[in-house]
Amino acid sequence: MLSREMADAGHYPAIDVERSVSRVMPNIVDDEHMLMSRAVRQILSVCRKNQDLVSIGAYKPGTDQSIDQAFTLKPRIDGYLQQGMKDVVPYAMCVNMLRSTLQ
Repeated sequence: MLSREMADAGHYPAIDVERSVSRVMPNIVDDEHMLMSRAVRQILSVCRKNQDLVSIGAYKPGTDQSIDQAFTLKPRIDGYLQQGMKDVVPYAMCVNMLRSTLQ
């Protein structure tokens, strides 16, 4: 699903991964890729749900390991999900980059 908000923020491609669902993906990627994709959506969901608490300083780091981990990984995930308009990245390289992003 394309996001006007993401496009306005200069995020290209402006795909809202958390809200996007592919009916074809399970048929064209392996199980590891599906698990990594699910992990990314879960991390983005945790960040979205807790963004207000973190922004106002109401969340104390160390309180919840999943929130800490999500906010630690989010900048790397955001970097992975962005590319230049003319960038071409081979599929295998994308999968390897995703794997290293989640480590």
